[in-house]
Amino acid sequence: MHYCRSLPADPRGGPESPSLPEVETVRHGRLFAVTAIALAGLSGCADRPNDLDTYYEDPTQNAETSARTANSSPRPVAPPVTTTPPPPPIEALTSVVLTDADVAAEGVSPADTPSAMEGCLAELQAGRSTSAGWRYPTGSELTQHVLGFGESTAAVVEELRCADAEPLPLTAPEGTTAHQAWCAAATCTVVLSRDELVSAVQVAASSPDRAAEAAVRLAPVVGTALARESTQR
Repeated sequence: MHYCRSLPADPRGGPESPSLPEVETVRHGRLFAVTAIALAGLSGCADRPNDLDTYYEDPTQNAETSARTANSSPRPVAPPVTTTPPPPPIEALTSVVLTDADVAAEGVSPADTPSAMEGCLAELQAGRSTSAGWRYPTGSELTQHVLGFGESTAAVVEELRCADAEPLPLTAPEGTTAHQAWCAAATCTVVLSRDELVSAVQVAASSPDRAAEAAVRLAPVVGTALARESTQR
């Protein structure tokens, strides 16, 4: 004897499971919906031209544009570099320093070298300088300063002024390019230039007249000493 047992009902009390035909119908419906959405998306792009240039930029063109922009940008211009010629060597300066033979007629003897230029001579600024000093038997002093510049010194001497002094009349010694002479109290100064050198002598005496007389006597001697430098080049 055979017994047939029926399946029990869903204990959760829910609706019965759909039959196979119903499942197939639902699946086909979902597939149709997805397909329809995809076709709608494609149809939305169908009226746009298929031009990849509108979607992607050429990196080569971007690089060329950036290069042209960089090259066309203004570049800062460096200021011109000005160089000053070097002053003459120290040998050129020492060659025009007065020797004992040059000042023998003055009756002076060597003295301590002055440490620095004083008075209006302090305005002279040179690349190199050297000095010498002598003393008269009366106690008066004679000093000389030789300065070397990197260019012609004529303008330097011509522009030199001494506001607190009286001009000293002086004939320019032969071979010099510029000269100045003045007296302040009992000290008289003569400044001569030739090429890149300046030679200045000062006489500090017991009276203005004695200082002026000695300065005028020494001017041609200083001019001759300046010419020694040019003959030794």
